[in-house]
Amino acid sequence: MDKIVSNEVMRQADKQTIEQGTSSLTLIERAANALFSSFPWRGRIGIVCGKGNNGGDGIALSILLKENYFFLNGYRHLFMNSPSDRTFVTGATFSELYSLFLFDRYSRNIFFKN
Repeated sequence: MDKIVSNEVMRQADKQTIEQGTSSLTLIERAANALFSSFPWRGRIGIVCGKGNNGGDGIALSILLKENYFFLNGYRHLFMNSPSDRTFVTGATFSELYSLFLFDRYSRNIFFKN
């Protein structure tokens, strides 16, 4: 596999982007969405993250694949600065967004159970 950029170059790019006001959650979302959209995901999928700073990206991708991207994406607006800005509020985490999704799914199962 060819490397496009080294780990150090990517780490510095992430650091600069975060220092300029983009949250780490926004970076994680961008990475997971890019990977999700890049392949025709089928069958069994294993996601392996190296020792770099990509664990959050892998977790986010696995959740998008497991829960169906469109359902999970419906909760993101609650964590955004504004609809036009499309960046996440400071301190928001992917696990918070996923927890809200799980709570909503659990509540719907209670109230709308057949």
